[in-house]
Order: sequence, then C-alpha cells, then structure tokens
Amino acid sequence: MKNAMDLQVSEDESQAPLQMPICLEELYAYECVKLKRIPGLVQWEKLRFLNVSGCSELEELPSMETLVSLEELRTDGCVKLKSIRGLAQLTKLRLLDVSGCSELEELPCMESLTSLQELWAGGCVKLKGSGRL
Repeated sequence: MKNAMDLQVSEDESQAPLQMPICLEELYAYECVKLKRIPGLVQWEKLRFLNVSGCSELEELPSMETLVSLEELRTDGCVKLKSIRGLAQLTKLRLLDVSGCSELEELPCMESLTSLQELWAGGCVKLKGSGRL
C-alpha cells in the first residue's frame, strides 16, 4: 500500500502513551488488554483503519467526528466500551464491528453512514435503539 503507515501495538507497549504521527492511516492495537484509552485519536484525520478488537480494558474512544477518512472500525470484544461518539460524521465508514461490546449502551443514528456495508453488533446486550440503522 503506497504511503500507508501501519503501526502495531503489542500488549507490552499498551501502557505507554501513544505518540504517533498525525499522518497515520492504520492502527492495529489488537488485544492490548491494558489499553484504556487512545489519546490523540482526534488528530489522525487520515486514519482509514482502526482495530482495537479485544482491548478488554478500553473504556472510551474520543469523539470520532474528525476521523473523516475512517473506513473500518473494529472494537469487537471491548467489553468495557460504553459509547462511540461522533459516528454519524463518518460518511466513508464501510465496516463497523462492535460485537461483544457488552457494555455498549447506544449507537447514534446511522442514516448518514451512506457507505456502511457491514454492521456487526452481536453480544451487545445493553445496546438500545437510539435511531434508525
């Protein structure tokens, strides 16, 4: 992939503050079980893929509205994640996987997500309908 930056965060690095270039396009922090938050996320306007699957201690994601290039968001297995703010502005989002996010309480109205092709939300036992999917 030309001009793509791919950063993989291992479990050992998950407590270190994430200071990454704002031109980051892909972030895979799969199963970083000690990761609780991702500071600086709102600055990564070029981010296209965000995978924090299995980050069981992740409690929140900063508001996502500035991530206008985001195409895939995978938070499956983030059992402490309660909400994902700013999703409605992500018009390029094709895939949203929140399956297994057992504390997730709501998702915003999805009508503006015109590119959304896949939504995975199995196991979201607290999820309430707050708008049309």
